[in-house]
Amino acid sequence: MVYQLSAEELIFSFIMSEKMDEAKQLRDQLYSEEQEELFSIRLDAAANGLLSKNLIRLTGPNQGELNTTYEELLNQMSESKRIIRTSWIENDQETVQAFYFNGEQTLEHITKFGGIAHQLQAVSDWRSELLDFVAYRPTENPLFELPLPEAEFDRILEYARSEGAGEIKGLLSQRSGCHSEVNALAQDLAARKGILGSIFMISFNEQKQNEGVRSYLYLKGRHHTWLMTHDDEQPVITIQYFHQGILE
Repeated sequence: MVYQLSAEELIFSFIMSEKMDEAKQLRDQLYSEEQEELFSIRLDAAANGLLSKNLIRLTGPNQGELNTTYEELLNQMSESKRIIRTSWIENDQETVQAFYFNGEQTLEHITKFGGIAHQLQAVSDWRSELLDFVAYRPTENPLFELPLPEAEFDRILEYARSEGAGEIKGLLSQRSGCHSEVNALAQDLAARKGILGSIFMISFNEQKQNEGVRSYLYLKGRHHTWLMTHDDEQPVITIQYFHQGILE
């Protein structure tokens, strides 16, 4: 079952399931400057929308309860011990894919158009969903690696913002003799003007305290997806082809 929701419907669902922190966070993200009266109208429309989708059942005058299966997915969002969050920007609009892990079931939450549209569903193969999201394609040279000092990596992104593929290629060629990979990477960076996607993998303990975060940058190229990994011990960014090993 795939649940298609507006932001207001998700906020109202959080309120009904007494997840006030989640409701406030989403409201502040989208409607922080909106007057209470106008926001109340939004919530009324959200309630009607959830009723039309059979996600709320009326139990009395001005009283109702959420669909049980739907509420279980909302509970998983707040109780998850592990989250993987992947984002990508296209045409100035961010799309976010998040996976919530808790027991055997995995919840996928996709946010589109900067947060105004949401999709929730339980998935059996989250890895395939994530690989599709980042446009993963196998490569003939999986061992290619290009380590760059952070300052140099930042300079390359500056060149990319002005679509300077030639300047990027010149810098990368000083670090690697893999001409075909360097040429493809330079063109992909310039085509995207240095705008990269991100992946965050977050783990929590039983008290919902953050136990650790792994983060990556990535770039969807014309033929392959590139992965950028930060070295925790020194200021170095390593660029390589995206690989499934980071999902283990």
